[in-house]
Amino acid sequence: MDDAEIYLAKDNTTQGRAQVWKLDEERMIATLMYNPRLGGMSVCCGSMQILKSGSYNSVVGWMDFASPHGRTVETDPDGKIVYAIEVEGVIVYRSYRVSDMYSAPVK
Repeated sequence: MDDAEIYLAKDNTTQGRAQVWKLDEERMIATLMYNPRLGGMSVCCGSMQILKSGSYNSVVGWMDFASPHGRTVETDPDGKIVYAIEVEGVIVYRSYRVSDMYSAPVK
C-alpha cells in the first residue's frame, strides 16, 4: 500500500495502489505482481489483507488534510474494485474483513 503525499503535490489525480511484490532474495529481483488503483490517495494510514477468495481488502486511510475521511476497498484477483466504502470525518487506520463477529480475521 503506497501512501506518499509527494505524488499529490505533482498530480492531484494520483491514486493509491495495493501492491504485491514477488521477491527473489537470492538473485535480488523484485517483480510487481499486483497493482490496482484504489480510487483515492492516502497521505498516511493504509493496510492490506488477502482474503480467502484471492481478493484483497485495502485501506486508503486519510484521504484529505482539510476534511479527513478514509476508504476501505476490496479488489478482486484481476484488480477490479468490487466493493468500497468511505467513512467521513475520521481517519481509518486499519480495516479487516471477518467472517463473523467472534472469529479472528481471515487468514
